[in-house]
Order: sequence, then C-alpha cells, then structure tokens
Amino acid sequence: MLVGLLALGASCQPKKKSYESLEKETRTLPGSLKIVTKAEMTVQEIFEMANHHSISLDRLSHVRYRISGTTDVNGLSVLLDEKEYIKKESYKMIKSDQEFALTLAFLNMNQHNQRDWQETVSQWQLEEQPNEKTFYTDVTEGQEINYLKKLAQNPQIKWEEPDYISSSEEHETPSLFFVSEQGATIR
Repeated sequence: MLVGLLALGASCQPKKKSYESLEKETRTLPGSLKIVTKAEMTVQEIFEMANHHSISLDRLSHVRYRISGTTDVNGLSVLLDEKEYIKKESYKMIKSDQEFALTLAFLNMNQHNQRDWQETVSQWQLEEQPNEKTFYTDVTEGQEINYLKKLAQNPQIKWEEPDYISSSEEHETPSLFFVSEQGATIR
C-alpha cells in the first residue's frame, strides 16, 4: 500500500517545463511574457536583469516596503501620486505599531523611471521587504521561447511563462488568461 502511495505521489509531481515550441492549441499574447520571482529577488535585481536582457518592464507588482514610523507618510503619499509609473489604484499604506507597510505596482519601468524610483527609495529610506513579485514584459515576437529559456536559468526566478489568451464564446474579443501554480484567472 505504501509503495502504491509513493508511486502515486511521484506521478503527481509537476513536470519541468519545456519550451521547445508553443503548442498550437495554446493561444498566447505574441511577444508577451509573465515572470514570477522568488521572494528574495529585489526590485533592483529585477531592474538589472531586465536591463541585462534588454527586456521591458511593462508592469511590476507585489512590491513591498517598510516605512519608518518617523517618515512623513502624507508627504510620501503625495509624492507617490505624482509618479506616472506607479499604478495609483494599486498602492496601499498600512499602519502597524510604529511603522507603515507600503505595497505597490509599477508601470512602464524604463531606465529613467528605474533611476527615479531608486532615488525615491534612498531619499525616503524605504526598506524593501521580501515578497514574490510578478512582472510582465514584451519581447521580440517569435523570440518568446528563447527569452523564457534565458530567464529560467536565473535561480531567483520562480517561474516564467507566456501570457495565455482564452477566447470565450460569449465575447468576440479574447480575454487575457493567466495560468500560475495558484490556478488560472481571467483579466
């Protein structure tokens, strides 16, 4: 009985992804990839990796910082509202004890916006907190598999995949359909 359970457990293990080709029955958003980092990967390391591979950072989410209780959070909030690359409806400041937690998402993090954010972190003494981050990038259409393989070599990447598209019979236009270890969602 134990051997049967062990064999069943082994057969349920997730298979290593192979990107030899994007399957014909799978529809993806051409040139668009979704990457999830391990919690230890910092925003700065994401910037460096994206710049090294010459890929865009169209959206970067689940970024968390700790803010000292002595920080002028109202002033910081005004500053964050002025940043065009911060997704306004995504950032939250939550007070706990003598400090605040800041969670936010970025849009269009080109090198200029990256430098600006680095200066903001330094000026306001924001302390990044470990958290899995998700980012979306556009690569040259037809080169998706090559980029997926390159990114998979980074030990700080938890998983990488194309952006999946799902067509619904009720809609004429496809919906974005994202698949992850937590399940699938339509956006």
